Amino acid sequence: MFTLLLSTDKKEISALYSAYPDWNVQGFEKPVIAGSAEEAVQLLAGRRFDAVSSLLPLDEGRKLFEVLRTYDTVGMQTARDAAQLHREIAVTRRELLSREKEREQEETEDGLSEIMLHDLLSGLLRGQSYSQEEIENKTGLMQGLLDPDLPIAVSSVRLPEAEQFTQKRWKYGKDRFHNALRNLFERQTDTMNFVMMAVNERHIRLLGYAMKPCTQAEAYLCMLNHISTVRRMVDQFFDMPLVMRRLNSYPDLYHFSTENAGKIAH
Repeated sequence: MFTLLLSTDKKEISALYSAYPDWNVQGFEKPVIAGSAEEAVQLLAGRRFDAVSSLLPLDEGRKLFEVLRTYDTVGMQTARDAAQLHREIAVTRRELLSREKEREQEETEDGLSEIMLHDLLSGLLRGQSYSQEEIENKTGLMQGLLDPDLPIAVSSVRLPEAEQFTQKRWKYGKDRFHNALRNLFERQTDTMNFVMMAVNERHIRLLGYAMKPCTQAEAYLCMLNHISTVRRMVDQFFDMPLVMRRLNSYPDLYHFSTENAGKIAH
């Protein structure tokens, strides 16, 4: 059900909206009514409204309008009679449904972008190689999630006691253990995002990609600090040591893919 806030000092308008019988049929809850701009602002601060209809004196209306500019709501023309109210509800409902459909589409696209991002970076961590054109085509479909021209850092870490830990102390299976590790390793920082790949229980590969312009040295340092943070959390949560075996940084994604290609060729 959509929600509507009516703000008016006109009793006849309030009565019209209150008496309308088909709010639920039209997909709306019965409107919340505020008798002044001040009351409307208080209501807006306390809950979310999908649409707002307002008929107030000029100065009051301006005050409310300034506040409404900061909210994602649909403006509904205030009706003066039942027939007009029915029409305005229909118009507002169409607009809200259209927005809802756009949001669902954006969420679907974002979800697909996340999947494509993870597939590309996991493939690189497994040693796959892609041409520059392939990388540009893949990242071009990711809604700006990954800039292949920014630096990356790649690390290999070991958990020497992980196998013994999962056999004797961890009761929830290997998949849940890897998911727990992923929650630690893939924590976002201000500078980088991370993708983890479990080679096996004891061997983790991690790729960090820059979220904003930085130098290759800064990407290296960010990964180093991130591994230090994860090491402390692994010790705290699992009482296990974590050993970093390798850490490399690259000026961009293409250089890492080229290194993979060289390994494949040999």
